[in-house]
Amino acid sequence: MAHLRIGILGRSEEAALHARAWEEANVDVVRFDGNARGTGYFRELSTVLAGKRVSAVSLCVPPPARRALAIDCLENGIHVLSEMPLAGDPDAAQALLDAARVAKIDTRTLLVPATPYRFLPDVELLRGILGGGGLGEIRNFRLTLSSLATRAGNESMHQPLTGAGHLFDAGSHAFDLVRYLFGRPLLVRATRSGGEGLAAAATIRIRMSYPGDAVGDIVLAPHSIASAQPLLTLEGSEGAIEIGWQRSWCAMGGNKRTAIGSGNSWSAAYRRMTSLFGSTIRRGGGSWITLADSYRILELVRMAQESLASGRATELPSLYQGATAA
Repeated sequence: MAHLRIGILGRSEEAALHARAWEEANVDVVRFDGNARGTGYFRELSTVLAGKRVSAVSLCVPPPARRALAIDCLENGIHVLSEMPLAGDPDAAQALLDAARVAKIDTRTLLVPATPYRFLPDVELLRGILGGGGLGEIRNFRLTLSSLATRAGNESMHQPLTGAGHLFDAGSHAFDLVRYLFGRPLLVRATRSGGEGLAAAATIRIRMSYPGDAVGDIVLAPHSIASAQPLLTLEGSEGAIEIGWQRSWCAMGGNKRTAIGSGNSWSAAYRRMTSLFGSTIRRGGGSWITLADSYRILELVRMAQESLASGRATELPSLYQGATAA
């Protein structure tokens, strides 16, 4: 990928991980830092990129700035690998996806959400075990994510990333990961405890029902709570697995727990993800996550928001909005 030139927009922990991953792949990296750490905003992309043409950008600016910058990039024929959430609120994210759909039809320029949780080493190992049927029928799972933790694992803020709250901020990653591993749920019910409104102290639990009486829980919690929990636990008819940050465990057929995997590393996840993105834009094909997938993640966020507001479970529609967007 040495002939690629990639722009890094933003100055965040995520931006540093993107830059390091691209540099390790011997890609020419151009950094556009913005005006201040964590708050850089580029009002005129043409000015920023003047004399520094790039094939693609890693978009790591604050969420409210992402939609405008991503659309500018797409309109200029620049592929976009964007951190999630894709914008400052679900409506803005919807508008960006709609614009990306048009751009792809017209120019084949891609908008690809960054999904680093998929590429954590032990999560990839789990995906292989599930694909081989190693756990039998899945009975239940529990995914715990911090609403506040950065990729470096630090609680660096006291408010959500966006005005849309934790359900959108961290929920975008959570819904992508559970869809990737376990497929589409039938029902979604969201509840809040430990805080009111969009406060950082609130914990949001999302219970999902699947065919065959399987259930799954997503817990979006403050860093102080989530950091003490494994990332993911799941139980199947043939065994159970726990995916932790430092180590993971598996117990099959009634046997004792056995350590598996090598632990989870953000650096490894970003190397894998950027490598796939680079290969995608070089060959001109589809990415590991499609626009249809992105619409479906947003649909799950909206269903959970509706459930949280009504206090009742919501049944997902038979067809997702935007599901035909490929």
